[in-house]
Amino acid sequence: MSRKLLGALVLIALVVIVLLINVGGRVNLDFRLFELEPPRAIALFAFTAVGVIIGLLIK
Repeated sequence: MSRKLLGALVLIALVVIVLLINVGGRVNLDFRLFELEPPRAIALFAFTAVGVIIGLLIK
């Protein structure tokens, strides 16, 4: 395994730990056409996933 892959796996593990800690609570996501109220952990996970996808596309 390369150092980059190992570093990415460590960061993913840290994100999972933070998401598990932040299970409680809800977040209001207000878009122009609709409004969502997902749990805070799901919202953080979704934004993290979008960031990873953007990072992969830029690379």
